[in-house]
Amino acid sequence: SEDIAHNQPRNTDPSRQWTRDCLFASLPDCKISLKRSISETLDSAEASLAGLELRQSERGEPRREERKRNCRPAADRMPSIILRLRSRLGMWRLNVNTSYSVGEVKVLAATEHGLDPSLLKLHADRNGRPGYSLADSESLASLRISNGALLHVDIPAELSDHATATGAMHENEKRVIQSDGSIKIVKDESGASKLRDKKMQWKYSEFCDLLAEKEIKVKPQKEAHITGCKLASDAAHSYQAFCQEIAFSTKQWGLMFGRVNKHKEVEVDVIFECGNTEMFTFLERISFDKEGNVEKMPDWNGSTKAVKLAEMMGLKCVGFIFCHHARDGNTMMSEELSFAGMLQKAFGEHFVTIKAFPNEKGQTQLEAFQVSDLGADYLSKNVLVPHEKDEHMLVAEKEHTLIVEMKPAESVDNDMFLLTIPIAEGEGVFSVSAPIANRMGSGPVSAESGFFCTSTALFISFFSRASFLCIPSAHNFAR
Repeated sequence: SEDIAHNQPRNTDPSRQWTRDCLFASLPDCKISLKRSISETLDSAEASLAGLELRQSERGEPRREERKRNCRPAADRMPSIILRLRSRLGMWRLNVNTSYSVGEVKVLAATEHGLDPSLLKLHADRNGRPGYSLADSESLASLRISNGALLHVDIPAELSDHATATGAMHENEKRVIQSDGSIKIVKDESGASKLRDKKMQWKYSEFCDLLAEKEIKVKPQKEAHITGCKLASDAAHSYQAFCQEIAFSTKQWGLMFGRVNKHKEVEVDVIFECGNTEMFTFLERISFDKEGNVEKMPDWNGSTKAVKLAEMMGLKCVGFIFCHHARDGNTMMSEELSFAGMLQKAFGEHFVTIKAFPNEKGQTQLEAFQVSDLGADYLSKNVLVPHEKDEHMLVAEKEHTLIVEMKPAESVDNDMFLLTIPIAEGEGVFSVSAPIANRMGSGPVSAESGFFCTSTALFISFFSRASFLCIPSAHNFAR
């Protein structure tokens, strides 16, 4: 090669040619020797490995085949995932296997945070609605729970004192340090919840959607769902007479029962007076779920029995009536409108609100209204609440933005949610014979006074106008 590199002719020295021939002749022997050496080395390594495994088996360690079997690819095993648990004590993260059962997850979480696992309940829904609870025997794999999945832990309120200063909280909740140094979870009334409590990473489109959800766009409703209201004369006269008797000094209120005719007119036959109040904000409100269905209906001095009795007689709640003293400047106060909207949301769109008040001549005057669908929805959810200083206005909850006529506004007038309904006198189908309940001096409805019967007439003492009816015979009542 050197000769070629220097462009010199190949060296033809006989001694060098002989050396080359000897090297090529010895190559086969070298290959055989190398193979023999490699084979001996492999045999020695196998023997050493076998001796090592023998010693490991004597010590109880797994053999190589078992180690290989245990180290098979992750796709052939139940995967390990990170499970997020949200509770009153914050956000917990657990490394679990999908083969774990819900009960094992509860034990693991309770052990880590020093709680009793029997007091914990896991839900797939943050509100713990029925049908979303997870049974202890179910496995994570059967529930199709994947990496990063979020479950909700229901913890009794008395265990909330175990909270630490770390971890995320639920919406509208915060931790407060007590005088003794303990930490307690309380409701945060300061305003909107932190965005990171809802989601760690936000896209611009998601943020815009969130802002749109928090906007309350107010616009008047063109038409009401009912064309008019007919109030039974006996019921109206009895109620107005009592309002005159108390000089409209307090708000005597009640529920009206009747039917809706084919002309979409509300026909009020009877009134059940629930009592009196200074402000409707003092009364217990109806609880609704997220879909707007009634979760809990309060019992206002026997109103629950009255509703059930009316249903037995083919009547339904079609209205709300109250009285107030003489005043100027508004059709309905905020707290009255809020209560009326809540009742209309609970009992349906064919619902009328009647108010009785003294006019300039001192005579009792009646006016009928219906709350708009938008107003009933917002008022039932407490998204719109009475203004603290102006009783004629409503304001949005702190997390929401009020939009009135395409412009942001701080408040909205009550009349924006009211539609005037024509009211007329009607003929009732029931006559009266019994003391009227829930009036001053009469006392509330009781189980003993609720029903009583004689051989000639059936008296049902529930509805005002004398709580309320006398029917000539039981046959007519059944009919």
